[in-house]
Amino acid sequence: MPSTLQRSESLMISDEAMGSIGEALDSRHFRAALQDRLAVLEAISNNSEKIGVHVSGLTLAICAGMVNAVAFAKFSTYVSHVSGSSTAIGLRQFGDQPGDVPTPALLVLDFIIGSTLCGLLIPKATLKIGKAPYSSVLMILALIMASPIVLRGHGILGAHLLALGCGLQNGLCSSWSGNVIRTTHMTGTGTDLGLAIGRIIARFLTKCRNFAPEDWEEHTADRNKVILMSLLLAGFIGGACLGSIAYNAFKLWTLLMPSGLYCSLALVHDLYVHSQGDTIQQSVALESQFERQLSGASEFQRQKSGQSKQDKLLGSIQEDSALAAA
Repeated sequence: MPSTLQRSESLMISDEAMGSIGEALDSRHFRAALQDRLAVLEAISNNSEKIGVHVSGLTLAICAGMVNAVAFAKFSTYVSHVSGSSTAIGLRQFGDQPGDVPTPALLVLDFIIGSTLCGLLIPKATLKIGKAPYSSVLMILALIMASPIVLRGHGILGAHLLALGCGLQNGLCSSWSGNVIRTTHMTGTGTDLGLAIGRIIARFLTKCRNFAPEDWEEHTADRNKVILMSLLLAGFIGGACLGSIAYNAFKLWTLLMPSGLYCSLALVHDLYVHSQGDTIQQSVALESQFERQLSGASEFQRQKSGQSKQDKLLGSIQEDSALAAA
C-alpha cells in the first residue's frame, strides 16, 4: 500500500506540466499515437482480447509460412516479404544472380499493391476486433491465395498473386494490431522477441527483483511480448514445414489449406461481431467521445495560451503608456 500511495503522489501534475501536455495535444499525430497506445494497453490487459490476438496471430503466421513454402517449391521465389526480392533486383542487374530484373521488381510491387488494397478496405487502424470489415478482407485473402490453383498453367503469375495476398495479409495485421504484429515475415518478430528478452534479463540483473509497481508493469508487457512473438515465430516455421510436406503430396492444392484457415477466421470474426454487437457499438462510441475530449483539451489549451499572450501584450502596452506619461 505505501508504494501505491507513493506512486499516486508522484503522478501529481503541475500547471507547467499541464501546459506542456496541452501543447502536445495540439498535434494531431500525438493524439493519434496516444489513442493507439491506449488501445494496445487495453488489449494487453483484456484476457479475451489477448486470446484473440494470440490465436489469430498464430493462425495467420501458419498460413504465411505455408504460402511462402509453396511459393518457393513451385516458383523458386519467396513471396511473403520484399527484402529478398529487393536484393534480387540489384543482384540480377549486375549478373550476380540468374534471372531477369522485372520479376523481383514486380513481386515487390505486388506486395505493395496488396497493402494498398488493405488500406482501401480498412482506412483506419484499430486494435479492437469487430471494428473493421476484417471478415470481408479475410474472404478476399482466401480467394487470392487459392487463385494459383486455377492459374497453374500461366507460369509465374501464381507467385505474383501470392505476393499480393501476403501484402494484403500484412496490411491486415498492421491495421488490426496497431503495428504490433507482423505475420508474413519474421524479421520484426525476431527483433521484438530479442528486445523483450534482453529487457527482462537487464531488469532482473540491475534491480534484483526489487521492482517498483511500474517495473512489474513493464515486466508483464515484455513477458507477454515474448510469449506472443515466440508463438508467431513457431507458427511461421511450423507452417513452412507443413506447407513443404503437403506440397510434396498435393502440389498447388496445398494452398487450399491456408485458404480454409482464412475462411475459418472470417467466420469466427463474423460470429463474434454478431454476438458482441452492443458491446462493440458502445466501445466505438467511447472511443469517439475520448477523441473529442482530446481535441477539446487541445482547443482549450490553445485558447488559454492565446489569452495569456494577449494579457502579456496588453500589460506591456500599459507599462509603455505609463512610462510615456511620466
